[in-house]
Amino acid sequence: MERTGNQPPTRDETRSRGAGNVWRSLSLVWSAQPRYTATLIALVTAQGFLPAASLWTGRLLIDTIIAAIGAPSPASATREAYALVALQLLLALAGSVLGQARAYVEQVL
Repeated sequence: MERTGNQPPTRDETRSRGAGNVWRSLSLVWSAQPRYTATLIALVTAQGFLPAASLWTGRLLIDTIIAAIGAPSPASATREAYALVALQLLLALAGSVLGQARAYVEQVL
């Protein structure tokens, strides 16, 4: 179907133009600073995995606590729970560090 007159673009046309603009912008930034662009892509990717890792360790922590409640000797489960809590804290710290590093790289770009 052909558009006539001053009809606004369809949603698909708008999305297609938007995707093209993203790739043009990315190629422009890449040509200016490829090292910082690659670093930014790596940081964003790493930050994307943190919520899933946090949920996974949280699930393991809950399972460990439930297993410790029903165990006759919960000492080993308690050690595992402490290790998972430490891992959760490390993931939170990693999120903060990655966020600061990302802000720095975005500022430099």
